[in-house]
This record gives sequence, structure tokens and C-alpha cells, in this order.
Amino acid sequence: MEYLCLCCSENLYESCCKILHKGKLAQNALILMRSCYAAYANHLADYIIQTTHPQHPHFRIDKHLWAKEILLFCHHTKF
Repeated sequence: MEYLCLCCSENLYESCCKILHKGKLAQNALILMRSCYAAYANHLADYIIQTTHPQHPHFRIDKHLWAKEILLFCHHTKF
């Protein structure tokens, strides 16, 4: 099923943030931030973890617990 990307680019997810969520590097900070928003909206905790800088205040050593926290946030947030 094709749908518009949740980053609000008006592009299809398949040709927009999904490419980044599968491993392609973002070309700039705006694209990265949009892809992170789409990752939260799509409950992609691993992507959020992979794209968070180790010096960021939200960075956690325990990635399993961190992923649970992210998914809980995603579940209780309307995007």
C-alpha cells in the first residue's frame, strides 16, 4: 500500500523517508529531522536510536530500554 510520507513532503513514503529509514544518509539537517519525525510517526525506534548523537541528552546506553521508551511515546502521541 502506497501512502504519503508522514514528514509532510507530499512525496510517497517509498521514495521519501523510507529510503533513509533503510540506511541511506540524509543529505542535510532538514531532511534528517523530517525523517526522524516520520520515524516517530511510523514507530521506528531503531532509526531514532541510530540517528541520535551519543552526546545528545536523550541518548541512552541501554538501547533495549530506550527503544521501549520511544515506542511508548509513539503509541501515546498523535502525529
